[in-house]
Amino acid sequence: MGFLPIPGEMYLNDFPDKSCYFIYRNNKLIVKSYGLTNSDEDGKHIAFLYGTNVVAGDTIQSTNGKSYIVKFTDTDYYNENPAIIKAYY
Repeated sequence: MGFLPIPGEMYLNDFPDKSCYFIYRNNKLIVKSYGLTNSDEDGKHIAFLYGTNVVAGDTIQSTNGKSYIVKFTDTDYYNENPAIIKAYY
């Protein structure tokens, strides 16, 4: 769990290198969402706006064909409200 200095939408929009990802569960497309690759003390992750439907075991695929298996998720907060969900791979 972390805390952001700005709202989640502003955080994601501040980075020009965010990408479109497809999230699959049991080989079925769940959602298409924009995210940002990053890393922290817990490992490598893709950060999505909170509310994105992503859980451990999902497969995240980038538009360039790279795939990642979600090991676990965590949430970052802004003003005590959930803002970003991080999908660790």
